[in-house]
Amino acid sequence: MSANFSDNFIIASLPRQALLADSSASKFCVASPLANEAYGKIDLAISGSFIATYIQRPTPRMVWSEAIAPQAKVTSIAVYNKDFSDEQVNFAVGITERKKSCVRLITRRKASSEDLDSASGDQKSFVIPTEKPAVELRFSKDGEVVFCLFQDSTTAVIPFGTDIMPELEYSGDLLKQSYFHSFLDARLVGGINSDTSAEGFFLYVGKNSRGSSFDVKLYALVDRECLEILSTDLQIEIAKPKFLFNAPGTLIALDEEGKTMQTYTFPSLKPRKSIDLRGIIAKNGEVSVVSVAPNRIAISSGSSVFLVDVLHEAVMASYEMVSPAKAEFTTVELIESAFVKGNSQSSKNTFLLVVVKNSRDNTATLQNLKVDVGLGRLRDVLGNSTLKFNRERSLKSQLNGIPRVMDVIKSNSFESEEAVNKSELLGLLEYLSKTYKEGNYESFDSAFVSFMKGESLATVSQNGNAKKVKKVNNFSRVYEIDHDRVVDHTFVHLVVDMLLGSPTSEALEAESVPIESLTYLLTHPLFPTDYAKVVLKKLAAYPILTRQAVVTCPNIPCIDLIHELSVIDNDDIFKDVLIRLVEEFSSDRITQETIRLSNTASETGGPSFDLDKIIRKIIKLNFGFEILNSFIDSNGLILSLQYSSDADRLSKLLSRVDKQVDSLVSDSQLLTIVNKCIHAVSLEAKKSRKKKNGLPVEEDNISAVLDQAKIRVDSMLPITEASAGRGRDDELLKKVPVYSLERLTL
Repeated sequence: MSANFSDNFIIASLPRQALLADSSASKFCVASPLANEAYGKIDLAISGSFIATYIQRPTPRMVWSEAIAPQAKVTSIAVYNKDFSDEQVNFAVGITERKKSCVRLITRRKASSEDLDSASGDQKSFVIPTEKPAVELRFSKDGEVVFCLFQDSTTAVIPFGTDIMPELEYSGDLLKQSYFHSFLDARLVGGINSDTSAEGFFLYVGKNSRGSSFDVKLYALVDRECLEILSTDLQIEIAKPKFLFNAPGTLIALDEEGKTMQTYTFPSLKPRKSIDLRGIIAKNGEVSVVSVAPNRIAISSGSSVFLVDVLHEAVMASYEMVSPAKAEFTTVELIESAFVKGNSQSSKNTFLLVVVKNSRDNTATLQNLKVDVGLGRLRDVLGNSTLKFNRERSLKSQLNGIPRVMDVIKSNSFESEEAVNKSELLGLLEYLSKTYKEGNYESFDSAFVSFMKGESLATVSQNGNAKKVKKVNNFSRVYEIDHDRVVDHTFVHLVVDMLLGSPTSEALEAESVPIESLTYLLTHPLFPTDYAKVVLKKLAAYPILTRQAVVTCPNIPCIDLIHELSVIDNDDIFKDVLIRLVEEFSSDRITQETIRLSNTASETGGPSFDLDKIIRKIIKLNFGFEILNSFIDSNGLILSLQYSSDADRLSKLLSRVDKQVDSLVSDSQLLTIVNKCIHAVSLEAKKSRKKKNGLPVEEDNISAVLDQAKIRVDSMLPITEASAGRGRDDELLKKVPVYSLERLTL
């Protein structure tokens, strides 16, 4: 099964301060790294509210909490739960209140094994003041110390259970503005030559007010120390980027304004590629991004969440967190994800923590969204490039509903019927996309063609989901102007794009495709012009569809039809192309396009164009001779420009023309002689009849006359140049009729 999102559900309602216009969910709701998706519990710290632990199954609910001051802002959280046994859970929370910052250490012990989810039990708390807010916290593997990364890039190691702040450690310039910080698991980071005993890394991206570049620092967590192992500059033209690290070694900079994503190789920070996200990032609304698996990230924009393959530049899945009616008032923001390897069936399932805010209802909720990240293979993302997704999203935004006149009369409201029709079109597109990805082409054909013939969306969906799919009859495979549904041209464009891919992509492979739907689209007058220019190339593997396109598809360029004559092997399609060329284009246009095609093929080294092959095939089939005039220019020269590329080929062409002219002259002479002989025989026969007073001529006499004429003809036939010097008698030459002889000289 391909990558997908599914089953979002609410974990908790959030405080009203989440509804502030300038508030970001990542600023008021912080979740501890989700190390084990199967554990089923999450730890949250919500600014101005509480620190809490929630269970997600079977019913989401809070099992422990501790209040914090209303003015307090949470900056980070870390949790240590040895073997996930819940015997003792240690918390480290970074808090800023007014101008004071601290790290709060909390120990919670379970009261008894019989009350697993009880909030009772021993609990201790320590507060350690700090000069700067702690932006990243991480427990050591044994839980005895807490590694701290502060807002100005300084680091510290705090022994758990103490209330004394150790001396801060830093190197280089202190940074005044933090853009990105994250803990990196040592097992998932490649390309870093450091001590193998490192428990992990802190990655920090910041900026000084005096500089234009970003400072990137990497700290290794080794033996209760934070060691700086990398400090470098990153030159980037994005004013306010959002950074993200994705395993095994990619630093991502997201540009909300430019709607692009720039990737860099880590740790060298060499630019790798730029990915266009215009179809993903909405015009307005918050954008957030988290890493879910190697080379795969989740992006939220508006009310939608997307799964993007960074390596193959593809949109693997998308999901709407709310219904379309609420999308205008809803924004979502991704908080955290359980990172998985995503290379096997057992390691491809994870979940996202998502904050959903509704400005109209004044509510904010924390939700769980299940994710299947796929296996990261190329074949899983074929046909789902970001460019195609951008094009589809752009087209859908331009889609208009065209209601039926009778429906408008009944409801007396054009706007409402237009909305209903647009909703049907979007619903059908979603259904067609699903069946096409599943390879269920019979359901695809039945649903699309039946809908275009006037059936409702509910009916075609029901027929498509039935065990026995309703077949499309032959009469319904073509467009009928008097009976078929009137739709927006954008809808036709979206369906064609779904079936044929981008106009610049390669031809379709020789495998099963929705034949009936493509046949219908090739007869539709709204078939997109940009696809008509490449439809013959895309359908080269399907002779039936190629012939249908040649006969009925509108707007196929003349030059494409001429080129098709050179490459097609099917005689029936060859004849159909000839008919369309003669009926649709003038002789001068065909001549001009033939010259252009020949010049293009010879100059660019593109696909070969063999005009001689076309002419030979026309002669062989004894069909389409009227187009031969279009293959001859004003000087009477056949447009086989392949012969004129050098002097040798041009001389060969002239030699061939001379031979043909000589043959025509000889044939003309022979024909003239034969006609004269037949005329002479006829006159002899008439004279014989007159001499015998109307009596029939005897057969022997007529035979004798014919034999005499035959002997005379035999003596006159060899009149070519080769026999001219044999010394014929003047008397015999006088018997040759007088005629003029001309030679065509090129």
